[in-house]
Formats: sequence, structure tokens, C-alpha cells
Amino acid sequence: MIETRKFGVTKNGAEVLCFTLKNEKIAVEILNYGGVIRALYTPGKQGLCDVVLGYDTLAEYEENDGYLGAVIGRVANRIRDGKMTVDGKEYQLAQNDRTRTLHGGKEGFDRKIWSYALEDDTLILRYFSPHMEENFPGNLMAEARYSLNDNALVLEYTACADAKTPINLTNHSYFNLGGEGSGTVLNHRLRLLSDRYTAIDGDMLPVSLEPVEGTPFDFRQGKRIGEDIDADFPQLRLGHGYDHNYCLDSQDKVSLFASVYCPETGILLDAYTDLPGVQFYSGNFLDQNGKRSHYGKRSGFCLETQFYPDSVNHPEFPSPFFNDGEVYESTTIYRFSVSSGFAEDSRKEIKD
Repeated sequence: MIETRKFGVTKNGAEVLCFTLKNEKIAVEILNYGGVIRALYTPGKQGLCDVVLGYDTLAEYEENDGYLGAVIGRVANRIRDGKMTVDGKEYQLAQNDRTRTLHGGKEGFDRKIWSYALEDDTLILRYFSPHMEENFPGNLMAEARYSLNDNALVLEYTACADAKTPINLTNHSYFNLGGEGSGTVLNHRLRLLSDRYTAIDGDMLPVSLEPVEGTPFDFRQGKRIGEDIDADFPQLRLGHGYDHNYCLDSQDKVSLFASVYCPETGILLDAYTDLPGVQFYSGNFLDQNGKRSHYGKRSGFCLETQFYPDSVNHPEFPSPFFNDGEVYESTTIYRFSVSSGFAEDSRKEIKD
């Protein structure tokens, strides 16, 4: 079922709604401001836990950075020097993160009010991005669908433009499986099914694909997020912890790519996607007040499914470019359960 309530009014006078999707297992609150996942309640050993970071008021979403829970677009992650070339024409994008374009520019999809529709138990949010908004070419229609499937939150994105343009949508939720406001996530155990990651330079932009084997970036067998986070390793120093893209072998099938377990609550998150990469961010720069507490450094982690960072300038990476009329589609699923540890690593596809 879906419940709707007024959440607030923007500084420009627009009404924002909060939609609550719930079933017998889990519940999630979603705003049509930025497509934000504001709260996500799932059972733990001691009862229901809200496992995502967020704010109590709309003003806080307007005033703060950090992209808590929002849809990111038109292009997630960083673009070097805010420049890209499409069919021989160079485009200068907003440089809203020092010299880089970050998460769509000065006012990305996370700052927009999306139209909405309710279809049975599915919330559908839509946003029209006009030609040259943030200097991206093409009129683009984006759609985000939110639904619950038993104990899982399913995020389905589609987008289509009338000119060749990059499309790279993601959700920027910060998870804390100990419960929102419970402290850091350093004791969470992460298993990330990836053999390679994109090494970065001092601008946090990719320079090469590197094997995780023998490095602090190897989470294939599972370990505490905090186990190696402060190791004397060049890539960790550059990111001030983990803030790197991991390469996935999804092959366009929705497949398990990560599991995260919190021993204190017993909550296990299994994450699935059909995208070629995921940005694992360990919340290294969090420092703001949230729903029930202050969110300090590393009090949440992100698993942002995506095309690789700066892939608009790396033809050797999976391409985020879509031609006129070509449809972008992606699915990401976050499945929750109470467990005593990681489930078997089946790597099974769960959706064709």
C-alpha cells in the first residue's frame, strides 16, 4: 500500500509530498523532491530499524549537500574539467566541485521536484530535463519507479532523449544497518563481488583499472569496512578512505554484487544491479545533523550503482551515451533480512 502526505513547501513555494510504501516486511518513505529515500524501516534483532540517513524537514534537504537518499542525474559521479565531447562537439558543463562536474552539475536531478503517479503498489516519479539544462544536450524524460517485493526495495530507472547524450542515474542513499543515528559503519562487514576497481588521481578521477587482490580494496571474502580503511595505502589516502568505483560483472543481468552485515542488529543487506559499476563510499566527509542525531564521519556507506566515473571521457569504459530515441534502463535492488552473517554467494541473476 502507498500513503501520501504533505512534507513541506520549498523556498520557491512548491509543495513537496512524502509517499510511504509498506508491506508486512519493510516500509520506505520517498519524497518527490529529488526522488529522495528519506527513511527505510526493516526488522532487526531488537525490532524495526531505520537504516538510511536523512532529514526531518524539507528546508534541510534544500540547504545541505551530501545528496542524502536522492536520485542523481543526468550524470552521476565526476567529469574531468566539466568537459565532454559528443559527436565532435565539445560541451562545457558546470564545474560545481572544484574544476569537476559532480552529480549532474549545480542543480542536478536531486534538486528537482518530480511529477508522480501511483500504479497499484508502485510509485512512479518523472522529471523532464530540457535541452542544455546544465549544458547537457537533448530533451530528456527520466522515470524512477519504486516498489517493494517482499523484503526488498526495487529501484527501476528509465530515460530517453531526443539527441545523443550521456545518461547515468543512481540513488545516493547512505545506509547504516545499525539504525540511523547509531554511530559509524566501521564494524559492518562488507562483501563486494568485484575483482577490479578504478584507481584515482588527486582529482578523484579514474586513471586506470587495478586488481583488488593483495590490496585493502579486496572485499571479495568479506571483512569489516573499518579493517583496512586507515591503512597506509596511496589510494586510501587520496580518497580519505573508500570513495572508489568497483567494476562489476553484471553482463546486463540483475545480479548480486554486494552483501553488508551488521552484527549488532543482525541486519543483512544484499544488493543487486544490472549496471557495470558501483561507487563504494564510506562516508568520509559526513558532518551534518540528521533525523535523530549528528551524522559524523563514516556514519553511513553508499553503494551507488552506475557507469564508471568520467566514462564520458573514457571510450574504453562501458559507454553511458545513448542516441536519439535510445532507451536507458537499469534496475537496482536492496534486499534486507535478519541473519547471523552472509548468505551463500550464489551470484544468481534474479531478473532477466
